[in-house]
Amino acid sequence: MACGSIPSFTGGPGDCATSNTVRTVIFPEAPQIGWSSGVDVDRQRCPDGGLTLTLYNPFPPNFLTYTNSEFNIQFSWNGIWLPAGPFLSDFVFPTDWFTVGCKEVVARYVLRNDCGSTLAGTSAESISPACGLGNNIFLHNSPPPPTITATDNTCGTMFSLPAVAPVPGYTVEYSIDNGTTWLANPSTITPGCYNVQARYVLAASCGSFPVGTPALPACQASNAVQMTIFPDVTSTITSVTKTATCGTTNISVNWSAVPAVIPNFELRYSLDGGAYSATLPTNVEPGCHTLEARYVLTAACGATPAGTVSPGADCGATRTFIVWPDLSATRPSVSMQANCGNYTNIATVGFTIPVSIPSGMEVVYSGTNNGLPFGPVNLADLQAIDFVPGMS
Repeated sequence: MACGSIPSFTGGPGDCATSNTVRTVIFPEAPQIGWSSGVDVDRQRCPDGGLTLTLYNPFPPNFLTYTNSEFNIQFSWNGIWLPAGPFLSDFVFPTDWFTVGCKEVVARYVLRNDCGSTLAGTSAESISPACGLGNNIFLHNSPPPPTITATDNTCGTMFSLPAVAPVPGYTVEYSIDNGTTWLANPSTITPGCYNVQARYVLAASCGSFPVGTPALPACQASNAVQMTIFPDVTSTITSVTKTATCGTTNISVNWSAVPAVIPNFELRYSLDGGAYSATLPTNVEPGCHTLEARYVLTAACGATPAGTVSPGADCGATRTFIVWPDLSATRPSVSMQANCGNYTNIATVGFTIPVSIPSGMEVVYSGTNNGLPFGPVNLADLQAIDFVPGMS
């Protein structure tokens, strides 16, 4: 307002003309960051995979001036603020940038030089939370896929899942159907050849990646191993029928129920622990025999070749049977210790035609001693009999 001849807005003379000087900082809006795929997009990467961190708009029109002269960019890596500097040119990635796990990144602007009482290094959110921290983004560094080893084949039960080395922050899923379905503990008892793989999945969420997220397909699944669940012979061999009453014979089997026909497996027979055959044994010699029936694999399953017999003693059906020797064509020939006297004993017994007696069997004898029947007795007991004079 004019004062006489002194116009409006005229300053005072000398030191009383101006006040003291104060400085204030106007921070730019919080930086928006993203991976090379865009803002707010969390990323996964395989081991040794590359990744680029990028700054994105919106930024003030003089953003480059801010970053090049008055402000530095500062990143927080998993809650630890890294040294500030001009974006990228002086930015040093932390040593754990590509280690396995979930990494959270956020950025802010900090003052590069003192501005009045506001010191260099002051961050925007310490002045105004509304324009301080930018968006946070996450990086999921997947662990390398596990390596697994096949476990033992089974019969009628689920096989053991392969062991997997633990990785902190991850749980394990398995597929037993060539990667179609993944579960923490898959189980089946259906006979067949199974292609088994394992993979790591997140045990806790990582940004937009929920619990259970696996790695990228390129580094997700382990090597594949194969295990077999053999069928169990659930029927019982009720009896063995022989084509001959005694002597060498062929046999047939009677079942409580006809064993099932199962794809990729075949029922085969073994006599006395011998080789397994799709046909029943023929020309079975006299003796005590054990017949066993088991399923065998008809096509290779991984390292298990075709023709492999089901494991475990309880996987098959067994039946013991006897084939008796045929003695109908021979007669015993007896030599006495003495040919006369009050009594005498048998010295030796031979046969008119030599007889082969199987292991576990012996010849027994029956007859009369002067009209009195005896037997059946073995040779030792026969030789102990006192034969009296007369017809025997």
